[in-house]
Amino acid sequence: DDNSQFDGATTGNAAWGWQASEAFRVRASWGQGFRAPNFNELYWPVTPYFMGNPNLQPEKSRNIEAGLRYITDRTELGVVGYYNQIDNLIVNVPLVPSNPYSPYAPVNIGRATIQGLTFTGSQLWGQTRLRGSLDLVDPRNADTGQLLPQRAQTVFKGAVDQTVGALKLTAEVYATSSRM
Repeated sequence: DDNSQFDGATTGNAAWGWQASEAFRVRASWGQGFRAPNFNELYWPVTPYFMGNPNLQPEKSRNIEAGLRYITDRTELGVVGYYNQIDNLIVNVPLVPSNPYSPYAPVNIGRATIQGLTFTGSQLWGQTRLRGSLDLVDPRNADTGQLLPQRAQTVFKGAVDQTVGALKLTAEVYATSSRM
């Protein structure tokens, strides 16, 4: 990655997968990332809702994850564990935290870690498929130990797909734990 304002970084990733049996697949991956702040994050004029921050630094991240997946004609089950380290994580925070009408501005968090587990599942019964996922996340400021702003620790997604002739009808639900 090359950025005229923030220089750049060499990024990459590597992944490995193994089909352990007809139904089981094991995988692991490692990666690095770089994200320069965008124009709005840097220079948006002061408004009642948001303002830019020209002092932002780019994010640099490292990630590892490992997963196991079980797949048959009607059933899919999976679990993935992950660990992310981010330097200079860009987050939007209220300028005056005690004021619910405060404008937001992006800031850097020096070091952040986001680790967790994601469980997924899907089951087909005739023309009906039930799908869901559950994310259990620990998003922390690595310098203070506090939870990262605006990040839920628990996220549930569920859906029912019903095929009726050429149509596919879907109902979905999305629920999260509270966020700071």
